[in-house]
Amino acid sequence: MIRIDFTLILTVINFAILYFVLRKILFIPVLEFISKREQRIVRNNEESIDMQNEAEKLENEYLLKVRKGKRESAKLIEQAKQEAWSKRKKDTFLVQEANQKKLVEVKLKLDEQSDKARELFKGKVSSVASSVSEKILGRAV
Repeated sequence: MIRIDFTLILTVINFAILYFVLRKILFIPVLEFISKREQRIVRNNEESIDMQNEAEKLENEYLLKVRKGKRESAKLIEQAKQEAWSKRKKDTFLVQEANQKKLVEVKLKLDEQSDKARELFKGKVSSVASSVSEKILGRAV
């Protein structure tokens, strides 16, 4: 049977002293360490979620900028094509116009030279025809 004597009292006192010493030296620091670790884990998880959200936000901004850049570049390319086409049409028109002017000038010069040659040859044709006739006929015409 259980005896209540002086050893039981010493055991209870010994247990109480050991409990308070261990509590002060071991339990409280371990509980504080565990609490700080849990807080650090929660804080790291929150930071990780914030960083992930920020990364998604930056990725979306990047994709928007890329799309915007593609649209702007396509717009600039189309505008450059339109400008090149307009310049080509304008240059073609100017070249054709210049060619028409040169053609008219050349035709006028040719007509003028042709008229001069006709005038020059009109007088000579009749004298050449007379001399040829005289040579063929052998007499003066």
